[in-house]
Amino acid sequence: MSEGVIATRERASTWAKRLIRSLWTPVDPYDGDQVAEFATAAADRLATAQKTTATAAAAGQIQLLSTMGVRVSVRPTSPLDIRGAGATFTDGRVELDRSATRVRYRGQDPVDLDASDITTVEVLNRPARIVRYLESQGATRELAAAAALERLDALVDGNMMLAQRFAESEVINAAANLDGSPIVGMRRIIHPELSRTGTCGLCIAASDRLYTVRELLPMHANCKCTSAPVTEEFDPADELNAVDLRQLYRDAGGTSRAHLKRTRYKEDEHGELGPTLVPQRKYKPRSKGAKKASGGTAVLAEESKVEVARRQLPLFEANLAKLREQGLDEDSSQVKYHKQQIARYRERLASDQNSGPTIGSATSRTRKGMDETHTPETEAGSTGRPPTKPPTGRTAPGGAADDNWSENERAQRQTALGIETHGEDLLRHEIEFVERFLALGHQLEWIARDRETGKPTNDFIWLDNDSLIVELKSPKPRYSTIRNQIHDAVVRARAQGVAKQNFIVDLGDKLLTAKLRNQVSLYNRRNPDNTIDRLWVMSRGVLEQIDLQQ
Repeated sequence: MSEGVIATRERASTWAKRLIRSLWTPVDPYDGDQVAEFATAAADRLATAQKTTATAAAAGQIQLLSTMGVRVSVRPTSPLDIRGAGATFTDGRVELDRSATRVRYRGQDPVDLDASDITTVEVLNRPARIVRYLESQGATRELAAAAALERLDALVDGNMMLAQRFAESEVINAAANLDGSPIVGMRRIIHPELSRTGTCGLCIAASDRLYTVRELLPMHANCKCTSAPVTEEFDPADELNAVDLRQLYRDAGGTSRAHLKRTRYKEDEHGELGPTLVPQRKYKPRSKGAKKASGGTAVLAEESKVEVARRQLPLFEANLAKLREQGLDEDSSQVKYHKQQIARYRERLASDQNSGPTIGSATSRTRKGMDETHTPETEAGSTGRPPTKPPTGRTAPGGAADDNWSENERAQRQTALGIETHGEDLLRHEIEFVERFLALGHQLEWIARDRETGKPTNDFIWLDNDSLIVELKSPKPRYSTIRNQIHDAVVRARAQGVAKQNFIVDLGDKLLTAKLRNQVSLYNRRNPDNTIDRLWVMSRGVLEQIDLQQ
């Protein structure tokens, strides 16, 4: 089924590219009427290809669900305008976030975009703009035309992957909303057999996560993953992914995005165990700089059941909170499944604590969030250690600081991120956020400080979110603290001619409660003179966009 879905998507993509390229060839990129006519005609062809892909993806999910005893009939919406800041799924239909945003493209100044700028017709105007821009910079027509065709192909591929993801999620969401539905979530399913170079490590790592049925699975260029529903009796991850995450990290030589993205796996017939994933190509830095940035090759030992529990428990707890916020009953299959898994993981962790530390156990290492025992907090919320003052102009989470990392460990963890930090020593909370952010499959580029003028800068560029410029905050989980940090950052930046409009609030291992979610959603309404465009909260490894009320 999955092979058929991907094959249909790629055939439709090839068909669309061929037709759209033929429409583009005679166009004068400096003639506005010709460009507009091309964009409209190309959008019509792309809409047909998207609908073909969506229909195949929906049919594949319906067939898979039928084998699980779930009967559902869904016609995918297959919207022409498929791009947006985010997407959620309700009653088997996609809801796109079309709010205005500020995007920074590579080598360009930030651009403010509204809903009209990301329609399919408008997006198909971009190749003409590329030609005009490159030629204005001295490029030949041949080079500019090649860049435009490359951009056209990328636009088609992006829309086709979204069409597939939307249709799959609409069907799974509709099935989960049926009375008595056994659907408890969904997973990313990897397909090493469909890629000439094998499945990338990022997809394998992401396949370990259980998603709620309202979410859209992240994607990347040339991704050949599909989605599959999960029930209490059937979890496709148990059967289709035989590579342990720790084995992945060992084969990759590290846990950075650079290691994972370029480590490739292929499917091999074991003879006794059936199809398994084996490393086909390990990570090799493209340059000396990349080798230095990606860090060493030290990896963690085999992942124990306790470590699995420690990694999965926060994700299941966060998912459970989301399900309750969505109004699901306590006796619904999704809620009951999450509660059962949470109880199982907690029992496993409790048993480990009672047995005491052993070699290779959680207390013998210091990797936060996976194998570190927590020091009990005082009433003030501190660990009892004296706080260390963070570097000037930067705030550690909630006023705390990097008090239990040695400088050597901090430097090693920063290097292992595999990102360019422009000589800046990141704080612990920044490093831990980047680790979690990359583990979710996202990509970022750290922004260098303005050392010449001393003006404030945002923290990073969210590369897989239309190069959105983002400011990171790591406060305590209190609305007043979150509000003050966002408000002050906006005001101080504006006073020096700098815009800070998009924020991620990282709560670490603290839970984003329903009350706090509602409070932060009212930030713009309560601060009309210092509003922001978009806001996300990272809580226990889960990144959630907040619906800001105006």
